[in-house]
Amino acid sequence: MWRSILLKCSILLRLKTLFVTDIQLLFLVLFTPVAVVSFNFTVDDTFGNNAHTVIPAYLPNNGTWHVGSPTEQCNGCIVQPSELDISQIMNQTWHHATFFDGAPIQMEVTFPGTAVYVYNILPNTLPGGVSSHTNLLFSIDGETVGQFSHVSDSSAKFLYNQLVYWNASLSKTTHTLVMRADVGSLVIFDYMIYTMVDSLGSSASPNSSAATGIGASHSPSHVVIGAIIGPVIGVVVIILLAAVLEIFILRRKRRRLDRPASDSFSPIDAITPSKNTSFGRPVTLLPRSPNAATQLPLPVTSSQLSQRSFEAQREAELTRRLYTLQREMRSLSYQENISEDESRLSSSAVQALQEEIAALRGVLSSMAMRVEHHPPPISESLPRYEDAHLVADTSRERTALPPRYAKSHSG
Repeated sequence: MWRSILLKCSILLRLKTLFVTDIQLLFLVLFTPVAVVSFNFTVDDTFGNNAHTVIPAYLPNNGTWHVGSPTEQCNGCIVQPSELDISQIMNQTWHHATFFDGAPIQMEVTFPGTAVYVYNILPNTLPGGVSSHTNLLFSIDGETVGQFSHVSDSSAKFLYNQLVYWNASLSKTTHTLVMRADVGSLVIFDYMIYTMVDSLGSSASPNSSAATGIGASHSPSHVVIGAIIGPVIGVVVIILLAAVLEIFILRRKRRRLDRPASDSFSPIDAITPSKNTSFGRPVTLLPRSPNAATQLPLPVTSSQLSQRSFEAQREAELTRRLYTLQREMRSLSYQENISEDESRLSSSAVQALQEEIAALRGVLSSMAMRVEHHPPPISESLPRYEDAHLVADTSRERTALPPRYAKSHSG
């Protein structure tokens, strides 16, 4: 039993600890500044973004950079439109240049956001033995943040939508990105993507960024709601389950407290002992003298109660006494493992209880008859059991009821 109680206490303590922890976690998730959703914006090499607020600039502005289009006729261009798969190019436009000497060639763009992704077209083989080597350097806000190199191979003439640089750890402010080509490099820029975050609060990231490796591939994140909603839903479900379990335990305890303490007994017939009846040890609380129960004055006066209520109270008191005697008789009748002397004593006690029960029933019957024909005054005391014996059976001689029984130690 103690093990079961300790187990229940341990379970309740664990549930309480889990409930408090879940509450703390819920407040941490709900009230900590976190990102809710992010939006990506594409910047074309020629047209910029949709609002035309972010447009790349190409340096030096001396005709080094060439604007490519599917309808152009450029016999001296290194990259011919007929050699490209126009369907894989953003808006079917591109910028390309080759750095040999003089001022370095670079693409510069200013954008607001927390992440940036740069996509180029990488050449592998070009007609006339033109170099297709690509070596790029990247800087953000004047600080070098990464580089990219590509050596031509025989896989395809051109590689499209190639991510040459990405950075997703920028602070939530405006940044300037510069892509610079090394000597002998051919640059074909197609488009870039930057990310803006809509959040409940701001959590600044370091201004420095991590450089990407050679040939790194990464796709921008569009929506981060799932990373937030998932833990929140899990915490809410756990809290609801803990609350339901706690309510169930409290209701169960309340039902136990509200359950009536006394058992209801229905009148039963007297039990006659037989040879097969096995009696237990005599109980300590044995029947009292009938006269003691019937001669007690009632705690009421004639000025407070009517005659009907007085009779009802007398009847209720006798009925309760009858139930008490029946319960004592049951206790005596179903006890086991006793000696022969104790069995005889218990048999006598049962017989005495039977007589007292019969007397009580006679009193109740007598009261009913007297109330119907001759209602007694309110101050009249309760009738004695001896009168009930005469009413119930006039042919039977008056029998003295036994006194209170005590446990016998004699042989």
